[in-house]
Amino acid sequence: MNSPLVRRCAAGLAKESDLSSLYRRALGRPPTEREVAKAGEFLSAQEESYQDAGKGDPVLAARIDFCQALLCLNEFVYVD
Repeated sequence: MNSPLVRRCAAGLAKESDLSSLYRRALGRPPTEREVAKAGEFLSAQEESYQDAGKGDPVLAARIDFCQALLCLNEFVYVD
């Protein structure tokens, strides 16, 4: 989950243009309304945290964290 490989993959995925693209690329489906709301909350909190810490690009760092979480979901790992 926290390996350098997963982090690099998350960084690549974070380059997608929007949240819907992230979900489609990682999970093969669009996000639900609830997922959009929760993702927005997470991204805002992470961006604020990185900004307060003086990190270089807080928006990108937050997106990478979010993408890492997507890649660690059971839905990503297992096919129904």
